[in-house]
Amino acid sequence: MKNITEVEIFGSKYTIKSDTAPSYTIELANFVDKKIREIAKNSSAVSSHKIIVLASMNIANELFQLKGEFGDKDIQFDEKIEELIQIIKDSQK
Repeated sequence: MKNITEVEIFGSKYTIKSDTAPSYTIELANFVDKKIREIAKNSSAVSSHKIIVLASMNIANELFQLKGEFGDKDIQFDEKIEELIQIIKDSQK
């Protein structure tokens, strides 16, 4: 079932249809709004379009950094699991 949630981002109201809980949609909208307002406050960009693009780039950068951190962890876990499997195999000989 689709939930319909009204949110406000950077002074504009949006109606979001989503499978997620309205509280989650609101949390996402608040996060995006906060990022856009941070860029607007610290940027010389005048156009709201440019501010939104810059905020999107910052959010994407954060996402990629987290993916990189967790991706490295996945590799480390895989290596550790392989080591443990080898130890178990060696101990069974």
